Amino acid sequence: SRIIVSTKQVEVASLCAGPQNVAPEHKQFSIDQNTLYAFFEKGSQDGDSTEVGSSSTNSTTTASHILVNNKILTRMETTLAAFKEFQLIGREKEKSEIIQLVTNGDGCQFEVISVCGMGGLGKTTVVRDVYQSQELRGKFEKCACVTIMRPFNCDELLKNLAGQ
Repeated sequence: SRIIVSTKQVEVASLCAGPQNVAPEHKQFSIDQNTLYAFFEKGSQDGDSTEVGSSSTNSTTTASHILVNNKILTRMETTLAAFKEFQLIGREKEKSEIIQLVTNGDGCQFEVISVCGMGGLGKTTVVRDVYQSQELRGKFEKCACVTIMRPFNCDELLKNLAGQ
C-alpha cells in the first residue's frame, strides 16, 4: 500500500514520510525555483492505499448510484470521471518517477511519498495524475484521492475516504 501526501511545506512532507530522527530518502524533480521534492520511507506495515490529491466534478449522487452526464457510473468510473478534466502538461517525468516509487516494492511494504513545493507548481495535479494512471490500475485493491483543506478536519477526511 502507498500514501502520497502533497504539501507546500518541506518540513511537513519530510515528517509525513517518517519519524523526525530519521532522514527520509528523497528525489528532487527539477533544479530551478519550481522544485518539487518527493520524500519516501519504507516500512513493514500493511494498509490500504490512500493518495492525497484533489477532485471536482459535476455529478449527482443518490442513495443507490452516481449519475454523470445522464450515465450511471460505478465507484471507480466516478472517481476517474472526476479527474478526466485535468491533464498533466510538463510534469511527465515527475509523474513517471513517482509512479516508479509507488510500484517499486514487494506489496507488503507500507510507503509514504510526500510531494512538496511552492504553491502553484502542480503538486496536486501530479498526484492526481499518478492516482488515475494506467500503470497503477489494478495494482491496489482499494484507492482513494481526497483533498485535505486547512484547517484540518479529521471527520471530513474520514467522510471523504469512506465515500470512495
